[in-house]
Amino acid sequence: MEAEIWPMMIDRSRHFKVPLFLCNAQYSDHKSGRAPDQFLAKICTGYVGIFAKSKPQADRFRHIGCTHIAITGETRFDQNVPQNLLDSVILVREKLAPMSRKIVTIASAVEGEESENLALIDEIRNTAISRGETAPLIIYVPRATERFVPITQILNDKFTVQNRSVLFDDNLCIVGTVEPNLDILVGDSFGEMYFYLGLSDAVVVGGGFDRRGAHNIIEPIAVQKPVFVGPYTWSIEYPAKEALDAGVLKQADTPALLAVDVVDGLFGCDDINVRWKALLDFYRAHTGSAQKVIDCLPRLLRETGFAKIVDDARLSETP
Repeated sequence: MEAEIWPMMIDRSRHFKVPLFLCNAQYSDHKSGRAPDQFLAKICTGYVGIFAKSKPQADRFRHIGCTHIAITGETRFDQNVPQNLLDSVILVREKLAPMSRKIVTIASAVEGEESENLALIDEIRNTAISRGETAPLIIYVPRATERFVPITQILNDKFTVQNRSVLFDDNLCIVGTVEPNLDILVGDSFGEMYFYLGLSDAVVVGGGFDRRGAHNIIEPIAVQKPVFVGPYTWSIEYPAKEALDAGVLKQADTPALLAVDVVDGLFGCDDINVRWKALLDFYRAHTGSAQKVIDCLPRLLRETGFAKIVDDARLSETP
């Protein structure tokens, strides 16, 4: 999957004639202008076939010598949205902050971009206040669990901060007292991202200010939340490019510029229903990747000499 390329698995699968495919395949262009990585090229040609995310990705795999390629999109668009987490939002949203106060979630924030995120928080708050608006509540969700404590300590130096682990119980009910001047809620939990996204009016996806690249924008799009990201998106080229072209993703090079985009999105005069529909249409247009893989698999197996697998599978389905 993705860019998880394990040389020994590829080599042993080929040796024992087990057809191994790379799904959600990504060969990023952050090394544009350089010759293809010869080691990576040699490894990738060991796959029987490639299920690429997009045509540019497919073309890059062809360029390094891979064959039997199908363009199937991104299977993350097909993942289930946990409705229980979204239902929890309804019960706590008004208790956490008045509905008149906007909420911005910084999702999957990575180590190495803390200074940019702190600057972004300041800029969002100051820009909103300068326009006569209430400073949004920020939900800060670190990507790695080991960052929960350090991030809380860093944020506590400047802001009024509370932690999800203290303020909420295991059922996501508020059991503590919400600070009246709460600035930041630290999302120090695992597996509850859709809860934090559901609470938000806008989402900044982490990693965009780190050269390693931004993280998944599909989850906020899946729940029709406006998405914002920093300059480094090579890691999510698909679907970031398509989302930018469709106007459902905004990108900026600096925290100050991104903050203006976020505040414009929160308090601008855009028709919320139109924006919501654009996000929903984009999401629906990119679903179906898993089915595409299933549909393409028999053809690629036949092309690569594994027709017997297809035939045996069909025989096993006979009543």
